[in-house]
Amino acid sequence: MKPILFAEGSTDFSTNGIGRLSDAISCKVTEERNGGYELHMEYPIDGQLMGDIRYSRIIVAKPADNKSAQPFRIYRISKPLSGVVEIDAEHISYQMAHIPIMPFNVVGLTNAMTAVGTYAAETNPFTFSREGAFGQVIGNSFKVEAPDNLRSLLFGKAGSFIDVYGGEWEFDGFNAILHKDRGADNGVTIRYGKNLTDLKQEENIESTYTGICPYWKGQENGSDVVVSLPEKVLHTNQAQNYPYQRTKIVDMTSSFQTKPTVEQLRQKGQEYIQNNDVGSPTVSLDVSFVALHQTQEYADLTRIEHINLCDTVKVVFPALNVSTKAKVVKTVWNVLLDRYDSITIGAVQGRLSATLQASQEKAVEQAVAQSAQAASTEYASKAELQSVAHATARIDTRMYEVEDFIDAMSGTNGGYIFLTIDDNEQTDELIVTVDSPVFATAQKMFRFNESGLCYTTGGYEHGTWTTIIDNTGKVNTSALSGIISDAASKNSWNLTTGAMALASDVTFGGKSIATIVGELMPDVSGSLRTALNTYDTNLNQTAVLNKLKAGTDPSNNTARTDNGFYLGSDGYLHMLPERVITGGANISSVYLPTTIVNGEVTSSVQVQIVNGIIYPASSS
Repeated sequence: MKPILFAEGSTDFSTNGIGRLSDAISCKVTEERNGGYELHMEYPIDGQLMGDIRYSRIIVAKPADNKSAQPFRIYRISKPLSGVVEIDAEHISYQMAHIPIMPFNVVGLTNAMTAVGTYAAETNPFTFSREGAFGQVIGNSFKVEAPDNLRSLLFGKAGSFIDVYGGEWEFDGFNAILHKDRGADNGVTIRYGKNLTDLKQEENIESTYTGICPYWKGQENGSDVVVSLPEKVLHTNQAQNYPYQRTKIVDMTSSFQTKPTVEQLRQKGQEYIQNNDVGSPTVSLDVSFVALHQTQEYADLTRIEHINLCDTVKVVFPALNVSTKAKVVKTVWNVLLDRYDSITIGAVQGRLSATLQASQEKAVEQAVAQSAQAASTEYASKAELQSVAHATARIDTRMYEVEDFIDAMSGTNGGYIFLTIDDNEQTDELIVTVDSPVFATAQKMFRFNESGLCYTTGGYEHGTWTTIIDNTGKVNTSALSGIISDAASKNSWNLTTGAMALASDVTFGGKSIATIVGELMPDVSGSLRTALNTYDTNLNQTAVLNKLKAGTDPSNNTARTDNGFYLGSDGYLHMLPERVITGGANISSVYLPTTIVNGEVTSSVQVQIVNGIIYPASSS
């Protein structure tokens, strides 16, 4: 379908609204599991409805295969570039971020969904429901201790619906539905990689464990005691398929109230392996539909084209003789072509911000890992983290309390620093926004990850990133500009033009510039003087005449035009009679012109000057 433009306050999207954006150049909708849901459009500056496209207006477009059209509110309109305007819009559900929810405390999912409507401080147009009987048996309490925005309560922070009850959100217009499993398993299989030299396969098994080394640590009779297994390690059934063993050390102290027996520890370790699917690779696979038909791995193209967000697929690793199941965690739908551009299968990294979320346990574990206790292999357990005093002591007594620390990192209360966490609960990158504390609207930002330090002025998703310092520690000189100057402003280097300005007293190796030049070019003035004298000696008559005519007349300080000498057509230098040198001059041979035509001597007589008196030339 063609996207349709609606007015700001529209709630009924069954009409053609302001009009169809039929001349859009491109239009894509990106949705992530329990995360971002946005539309990006390119529109010509001379398009029919360009004058009607404004901030806060709504674009309705189809977001995925077999899904109904969804409303997206415009939040960014770029300046025209080559006649094209870029438009970004977020799903109408983002409006929840501006609805305050007052404190309450209820038990059960049904009561919690009712309460977020009852305790809303502003008009709440959204309805909440759950899929089937999901959550009926989950009697966990849901608590809002201080006013918070509705969107973050759904999946934006520790203690959110997702954190307390689990599940996957689906947003359909103004309706929010919480599913236990939003997608379906339609039997789609992808054979991933052919051997262990496949780069992507290596990346997927890099953090896969082949076994665990469980232990319990505590005190008995006042002494420290550690309980471990006689076999030390519990291996998975797939362990022999890997090129080498990858064992994870697991602290199971919090799983027991008292010292466990070896058999109890072994049983708990086997449960850990089963519950955490230890031994199966972590799948992170981007599937592009542009050249999909050319790859053997995706021969079953028809079935893949019709999977949706949160659907489950089976991924087979033939070289490892193992298979695992993974979810579709991100889709990019081409609205104009009515097909996917790409899907992402596996675990997508979630940004700790108001719109892309992570759990409290994951965030605090990262804080502890980065603290002064980072050298320890221990992680704070969830039970331990319930004690604010314990967690803050392990991080740093000067830092926020845990909840404030999490809010600061996640951007719940606004901020300029964001962290991303990968599926292995490791910090993936640090992002610092410059021009806005709201991640979705920030354009200028720094990103620091394994590639180095980068900068962009076009936002996280669509900006062009410039490397400032690469992962080898080298500075990218093409990213440098401006003028570098010392503290006293005596010396400077213009990085744009390359010009350097140095003070006269600058020294190199203890020597001034004048000293260094003198050493490199000795007796410059003497050499030049000798060269000039040689030049004067070898001048021909034409050059001498030109030289005589040069200079100034001392009587009036004007340029001389005639010193009484002529270069005749006979090739000799002649002197006019009225310009005879006086005062005792002696010239043995000079030519006086007798006939001058058009400034040239045509005839002359040779004479000599003795004591300023002209005589006929002496005969030889």
